[in-house]
Amino acid sequence: MAVKFDSVRPGDVLWQRTRRKMGNTTMGEDAVFSVLVKEILPDGGAMCSWNGNPARRWSVRDVEKLFRNRPKPKPNIFDRAREAAKESR
Repeated sequence: MAVKFDSVRPGDVLWQRTRRKMGNTTMGEDAVFSVLVKEILPDGGAMCSWNGNPARRWSVRDVEKLFRNRPKPKPNIFDRAREAAKESR
């Protein structure tokens, strides 16, 4: 579940889930990235470090799209095939 901006504090580690394409195909996969909140700005928004990169300003709307607990990525077609191959051995 997404977070409320009022509950976010400096030092919190939040999580972002995005959908990414797998090369030049129509297939996609979920990617999960960590977001470290460095400081809360007095005019609204926050300074956040995405995936270990230097901090930049995030708006209240962007911060509220993040998750407090690490979301599980949805399995892709290759994960299902790999599990089926393991079971058949």
